[in-house]
Amino acid sequence: MSRTRPRTAAPAVGRTGPRTGPRTATRAAIPPGVRAAAEPTPAPAWADPLLSIAGGVVCTGLAAVSAVYEVFLTPLRWHTSRVPLALLLAVAGNVGLVWLTRLMTGRTGVALVPAAVWTVIVFVAAGRTHEGDLVLTGNNWVGTVLLLVGPLSWGCTVFWLVARPLRKPPAAR
Repeated sequence: MSRTRPRTAAPAVGRTGPRTGPRTATRAAIPPGVRAAAEPTPAPAWADPLLSIAGGVVCTGLAAVSAVYEVFLTPLRWHTSRVPLALLLAVAGNVGLVWLTRLMTGRTGVALVPAAVWTVIVFVAAGRTHEGDLVLTGNNWVGTVLLLVGPLSWGCTVFWLVARPLRKPPAAR
């Protein structure tokens, strides 16, 4: 049940005696025996760039881990048909990693570093090793589509984040 009028505060008794009006966070309103919270100290000047770099490293590591998981999920089968779980994880994970990288670093262009790591890992998995091992095989349609959809999701999301601020706000009537 909603009220149409805002509530008014009842008179409060603090250290300095009774007062009227809304309660505010002043020293007079603090009851005896309770300590006031200290003012937060500002972060040092070196903390912001360091946290930005750490965020970029974490996002790059997450991109590498996600690429390895997605590559090894491409041959997933349910009875006789392939399950494209790797494709769903690639699209959702790559879009989320672009957003997270921009959030952590404050820069959209840095989102291309995890994208490059992800793409290199997936394309290396598509090639043969010296021993002849192959993770993404040619007869696996999920692996082939992963090679297309993964970088495409990175590119579309980075483009969307770059182009979004360029839109003009609608004109007021």
